Amino acid sequence: MIAIEFSPSDVLSFDAARRTLRLSPGVAGARLEVILDASRRTERKDPPPVAISASMYVSAAPSRDRHFLTRLVAEHPARPSAATAPITLVGFIADQQIPIVETLRNAGRLWVSLDLQVQYVDEGTVLSRSGTLNFDVGGGEWGEELDKVDAGAYVQVVIPITDNATLADAARRIRKARQLFRENHIEGALGELRKVVEVVRKAEQTQATAREVKDKRPQERTQAERWAVFAEDTFNLLGAAVHDDHTTEPWTRASAAALIATVAGLLGRVAEADQKEVG
Repeated sequence: MIAIEFSPSDVLSFDAARRTLRLSPGVAGARLEVILDASRRTERKDPPPVAISASMYVSAAPSRDRHFLTRLVAEHPARPSAATAPITLVGFIADQQIPIVETLRNAGRLWVSLDLQVQYVDEGTVLSRSGTLNFDVGGGEWGEELDKVDAGAYVQVVIPITDNATLADAARRIRKARQLFRENHIEGALGELRKVVEVVRKAEQTQATAREVKDKRPQERTQAERWAVFAEDTFNLLGAAVHDDHTTEPWTRASAAALIATVAGLLGRVAEADQKEVG
């Protein structure tokens, strides 16, 4: 709970409601509602309504390494009273933010910080106070809300950030491929992806490994060997986008989308291993 004091005789209190978050479908994202329990202790007979807004931050641990998520506002001026009542703040989160939050949460609780700002006009003067409310959201509650917006109906791959310049450049190529894909430049997107797989092949020496296990039954290969063969097959599949031959067929958007996710996943594995090695 947090108390925001305008004066000793005019204090507003806020706390997270029992069910704090609600998500509903939006275009390329979701409408986010944060419900707070609010009350006001005041000696004024007719206190003015207040405008409430907040910057919302999320983290994997309480009040540490906060990451800005969205801006929230109450859609109408509020009139908190001595009796506690809910107030809803509304914002928007993009599709691209959801997998990043999921990576941050890592199947655990999601810690939230709201930097609240409360304002009202008193005799022509705008009075403003602020404070931070911290609370956590259970993994089950967050998961139920994601189901409402079908956020689990597709997969986005988050590539871990490393200081490795080669991997950072490869990640930029993934973003470029996605941009080309959105603009319907399919072959250009696949050409970028092939360059990313070249980075994966070099980092994991997949060509040599695949050659060594060529005559080995797939069921007898180790996991590392199977990943190597998979990377080489992906590289060869993408080769058809660069070098047309008699087996080449027109590329569909569905095929290109599948390869973007595949190559991002391959790079993500390499980046994760690099991150662990450095750490």
